[in-house]
Amino acid sequence: MQLFVVLCVVIYICRLTMVRTYKQTTSWVSYGEQLMTTILEKISHGELSKRQAFKQHGIPRSTLSKRMKSILYKPPSLGRFKRVFDSEHEDELRCHATEMQREFYGLSPRD
Repeated sequence: MQLFVVLCVVIYICRLTMVRTYKQTTSWVSYGEQLMTTILEKISHGELSKRQAFKQHGIPRSTLSKRMKSILYKPPSLGRFKRVFDSEHEDELRCHATEMQREFYGLSPRD
């Protein structure tokens, strides 16, 4: 019982001394979005490297890499096979094949 009372008193004292107004001391994202886009454009055009951007503007290379991935996104490849047709021609060929199938020219979805 005495242990319980002591524990309650300790918890009460800790609550009284607990900091309730937190002030952030770090300066996360001290660079603006406009600066980030101009730097990413310079990097993509080859005018600036990621290392130089880090040294000049203080933007971490990992942040630059993540942002560059979202800009330079390419759909995943099909392994060692390369696409012969782009998506527009592929859709046109698909529509032509289904039209031929409807007109009974002997094309099936497997062909």
